[in-house]
Amino acid sequence: ASNAGGVGVSGFEMSQNAQKLFWDSDMVEAQLRTLMENIYDQMIKVGKNSRRSATLEVGANQAGFLKVADAMRDLGWLGES
Repeated sequence: ASNAGGVGVSGFEMSQNAQKLFWDSDMVEAQLRTLMENIYDQMIKVGKNSRRSATLEVGANQAGFLKVADAMRDLGWLGES
């Protein structure tokens, strides 16, 4: 999650370029705030459901793992659970 802000803003730029849009700094800030709040909420939710102590690090690692596993399942690389 520590790189999420920079990576997120890069993603916003790519999206804007592809759609030939321009976001002012207020729009970028609002989108970034939403992105970071969602990441934090996911880390807390996953961390609380963990058998390990609920830290942001544990939550971030597990949330990331679950996103990759879900994507692999969607692509048919993993069986249904």
